[in-house]
Amino acid sequence: VMKYMKQKGIKNIVMAVDMVARKVSKLGDISEAFLRRVREEALQDVLFVDWWRYADLKETYDFVIEPDELGLRSFFCPWNGYYIWNLLQHPMRNNQIMAEKNYHAKCGEGIYQYAMWDRSYDRIHDCFADYGWNFVGAGSLEDVTERYVNRHFAPMVRKVKHAYKLMELCTEQRTAIKDEEHPAQSVVNTLNMMDHVLSYYFYCYYRNPDHGAYPRHFPGEGLKTILAQRVAYERAIFSVAAMAKEAAAIFEEAAWTPGCDSAMARRMAYECRNYQVLTEDWLAFLEIYDLTQGGDQKVIAPIARERQNARLSLMTLCEQVKEDWVCKAATMRNHSVFMQIFADIAGYIEATDDPRLDLFDIRPIMSKENWMLR
Repeated sequence: VMKYMKQKGIKNIVMAVDMVARKVSKLGDISEAFLRRVREEALQDVLFVDWWRYADLKETYDFVIEPDELGLRSFFCPWNGYYIWNLLQHPMRNNQIMAEKNYHAKCGEGIYQYAMWDRSYDRIHDCFADYGWNFVGAGSLEDVTERYVNRHFAPMVRKVKHAYKLMELCTEQRTAIKDEEHPAQSVVNTLNMMDHVLSYYFYCYYRNPDHGAYPRHFPGEGLKTILAQRVAYERAIFSVAAMAKEAAAIFEEAAWTPGCDSAMARRMAYECRNYQVLTEDWLAFLEIYDLTQGGDQKVIAPIARERQNARLSLMTLCEQVKEDWVCKAATMRNHSVFMQIFADIAGYIEATDDPRLDLFDIRPIMSKENWMLR
């Protein structure tokens, strides 16, 4: 294929590093045979290797070989935010790490971003540009944020920097530690918790038979994960809810402060409220679960109605501050799943004399609207 493309005049052919430079258990290191063929066919001048990782932690950059060892042109691919319909992430460290690799690599010819466009990632795009154009001059991640906040929120620099730090902590990528003997000392990977345990989106993936029938059990699967390590998860959920609420209040103040970028402030306030509502929804699920383990389940209905309304308010805010096409990606579907689950729970409790709610499997009480959304 590459020979044909070169014959047609293509000057740059991109191949992702995991296609050429990973060890495969039965084949050994496949890169050596591949590189030999590339040289035999004189394709070194057109082949670009794309070195990518989504991680923010250097120790997880498990390249089998280093870029210069391939002897091929290379560029490096940080990601600037992909799941725009889910939760805003802050891959500042990822951008810095990949730009640093490009800077030190003899074969490095630049960086480009793996992303889906959402203006909410504006600060990350600036980080990417700063390190791509002038890695040494860009300074630290704190320097990058300082410049960005000064441009957009000059009258509230100290407060807004604090708000961005809180947002980073809400989706922080960190090493998880599970301590079976001392559960209170366990540490949860916050990013994994927010994205893969609490959010609905990744439950759309059907990766193995263990997931059961499709649609998968939601919130049942997430609830089982949390209850297996409840002390650590509950601490992390409460922490994110509090940090998100504080950060949202700062951005809401910035939206009304002369000299601040009002549109960006309102957008960031939504992103913070998105973290807050998600975590508060799960605190409600835990409260509802505890009530299903004994006592009068009738008290569940007002809790569910409150969460239904909180999610509807968040959806309204989303439509006010984000572009229509962003809302119509999967954003509103993901919000609607939570809203409808709480509506179905409330409806079931209110209409049943002696309710027996099972949060691990809510299919018996799901409305047709819920099935449609799923």
